[in-house]
Amino acid sequence: MKWLLLGILIATFTYICLLNINRKTYTPKPRLVKRLPPPRKAMTIVPFGILIKKDEDSEIIRKHEACHWAQYQELGLLRFYAKYFSQYIKNGYRDNELEEECYLAEND
Repeated sequence: MKWLLLGILIATFTYICLLNINRKTYTPKPRLVKRLPPPRKAMTIVPFGILIKKDEDSEIIRKHEACHWAQYQELGLLRFYAKYFSQYIKNGYRDNELEEECYLAEND
């Protein structure tokens, strides 16, 4: 029962966020946080925002995460996650097409 309520809460919050955010024009300001799951330095969690560890903040990381946000803007929520996780399962983290695109964007 707890998991069902948690799922409903998450779905409701996501729905509200999607109603209030125009994904084509909105780019979130990165939030600096103390901790992320190791070994992550940053994470883009669409549609909620970009999280960056305070001690790892850099222009390169910001470009990389902004690239993920741009991918979300192009693909939409469901297609972004479907593509990201299917690539992750098929090719692993580093050889994921979406990750490779963002590693290239770091140098722009």
